[in-house]
Amino acid sequence: MTWLGKVLLFFSSWFPAYGMMGLIAYSKHPRLAFGFFALGALSIGVYFLMERLIFGRSARSLKVAEISRRDENVLMYVVAYLPPFFALDFSNRGQIVALVLFYVVFSITYVKLNLYYLNPMFIFRSYRTYTLKSQGGEEYIALIHGKKKPEVGETIQYRGRDNIILVTGT
Repeated sequence: MTWLGKVLLFFSSWFPAYGMMGLIAYSKHPRLAFGFFALGALSIGVYFLMERLIFGRSARSLKVAEISRRDENVLMYVVAYLPPFFALDFSNRGQIVALVLFYVVFSITYVKLNLYYLNPMFIFRSYRTYTLKSQGGEEYIALIHGKKKPEVGETIQYRGRDNIILVTGT
């Protein structure tokens, strides 16, 4: 996936934070709050567009050799939502600059490490995250809808790129 695509998915993954920051800012800065709410709405649209572009390719298949849950990684991502609750004094420029710097470093890490599968929209849409190894030895991050995970030896249909796949049929 291109660098721009990863940045857009990063942007879309922050829609809950935009909403929280809008709620926090609303009483003292209603225009700023409206801007955060608009960013949140825009980011949801960007998510659906990017999902279509990334996972809209023709389906391929692979045979599962190993599979294990990977959902716990999402909790580490959620920790990044905490700073707005500690440093959101819009009158203190130093706090705002520090918060922006934190998110810039976090975004660079997210993009460089291909962590776009951590987007909360996947969770809200009932996807589970797994590490999956094919019989050919390729390792994938698999986003699988619902509760049923594929079994070892099963052939699955998937779509995706960069070894991050969305399982479309089990």
